[in-house]
Amino acid sequence: MNHAQKIISESNLMKQELNDINTKINSTIHILTIPTMPNYQSFTMITEFINSHPNIQLLLKEAESNSLFSNLSDNQCDIIFARTFNFNNDKFEELPMETDKFVAVLPRDHKSANKKEIELSALNTERFLILGPSTNLYEPVISLANQAGFDPQITYKGSRTDLIVQMVEKGVGVSILTEKTISAFKNKNIAILPLKHSIDSKLSFFRKKGQHSDANNRFWEYIRENHSISE
Repeated sequence: MNHAQKIISESNLMKQELNDINTKINSTIHILTIPTMPNYQSFTMITEFINSHPNIQLLLKEAESNSLFSNLSDNQCDIIFARTFNFNNDKFEELPMETDKFVAVLPRDHKSANKKEIELSALNTERFLILGPSTNLYEPVISLANQAGFDPQITYKGSRTDLIVQMVEKGVGVSILTEKTISAFKNKNIAILPLKHSIDSKLSFFRKKGQHSDANNRFWEYIRENHSISE
């Protein structure tokens, strides 16, 4: 092989490597999601998509709820799975998946544990163990309490649902959590009561409006075609 042939060969090899890189990029989807996603049907949809599309690499990563939309806006991911309350932003496409509502979580021996539902105002003297601002559930819970006529006494404000459940079991306080999240922790030591006056949240996939990779579009259409909104 002479010098000219060697240069052409190396150039072709470089082009092939670039094509391989571009193919890999175009067949990869980066999805950021709330930590509680496994409690929702969307998680099943993702696993089914992965199994039925072996040539597409799906990278799924948890992130704090309050950072999801900024990550999407800054192109740090392709798609997010997020919880919203009365959200409207024309920069994003949305695929609504299901809704969820708040419930009260009480120790099993609490005086109200056997009720079918509860007014939040009945818990106005309790210590509250709630998820903090990073989860996007803090403000809605505070708002519910304020609408019920009181400012909650907060003993725990964090990001770990499992720790909240453990503290409720031990009688440290009560909690307000979303129904489908707490269902994963349901046990004989806690009572889960619907609130007489609650607000719904919506769980959805979001992506920026505009052009997307073939893999991204394939995922989006798969979700659109294979789900129905769940209450």
